[in-house]
Amino acid sequence: MDTLYTFLQLQSLIVSGFLKIELEEGTLTLSKDTIVVNLLDRAKGKRLLSALQPTKGLKDVLLYPRELGALLSSMQKTLILKYHSREILILGYGATPGIFGMKNVEIRNRLTFLKFLFTLL
Repeated sequence: MDTLYTFLQLQSLIVSGFLKIELEEGTLTLSKDTIVVNLLDRAKGKRLLSALQPTKGLKDVLLYPRELGALLSSMQKTLILKYHSREILILGYGATPGIFGMKNVEIRNRLTFLKFLFTLL
């Protein structure tokens, strides 16, 4: 989480506009307060997300969004996870709690999110 924290602090250097990075797995768009990750393939997306946080099981997969959401919210930043340009998860400052009642975590498309979640296990 230290590397991610440093990355979020460096993101504050963006004053206006955005930076879009094309990856094999999808796109990463950075603006001053928002990070948008658009994944095109779940299997390749797993590789990208595991680089951020290796998971050991279901417990890690369920707890990590809560921890990341709290970190992002404290820095007033929002992470939007998209799958084929459809929002499935919002973490941090711009999230409104949903069905699970987790603070700083909003699940937009539950069915697609669950399919994506099971590919991470």
